[in-house]
Amino acid sequence: MARRRAHLWLLLVAVAAAPIASCARTPLADRLPAVDAGVSPMPVAERCNGVDDDLDGRVDEGFVDDQGRYVSDDHCGACDAPCTAASVGATEASCQLIADAPRCVATQCPGGTAPSSTGRCLSLLGALCLPCVDDADCGDSSAVRCAVVGGERRCVVGCELGGALKNVIAIATGMGDGLGVGDNTRSAVIT
Repeated sequence: MARRRAHLWLLLVAVAAAPIASCARTPLADRLPAVDAGVSPMPVAERCNGVDDDLDGRVDEGFVDDQGRYVSDDHCGACDAPCTAASVGATEASCQLIADAPRCVATQCPGGTAPSSTGRCLSLLGALCLPCVDDADCGDSSAVRCAVVGGERRCVVGCELGGALKNVIAIATGMGDGLGVGDNTRSAVIT
């Protein structure tokens, strides 16, 4: 009976120790190149691949910032993850940090939309003319803001450009009147 317990005890120890003694591959081991015993790896030019190719102790230098984040337009958030305008529904895009994480964000959007704080193009129509207290009430786009219109606070798209152009057109029309140009010329300047 004692001998049977000893055998059982040895069997339990062997089963428990098997995972410790085995050499399992890890995801990191899958990314490292195989090296023959006794042969030192040769440094090569650094590539964006998660491996220290040039054997200088740093991984993907030149592709990451000081905190190790991939923030270039060719490698936005990871190796070989290009930031393109099409990927965010924009006319122009770039890799930027949002909440301290690299993201492909819209920097220029198609007409009727504007970049949001999350980097996507949002429609401007949804917030226009809504009552507001401050800019935060007008949505997630910096192009829409809260302003006083007709004595009430409303969400508006920047009209400053239109106001400035109106003054230029008024001056040009006045100059035309002073020069005695005809109605057709005056209409062309106004439109």
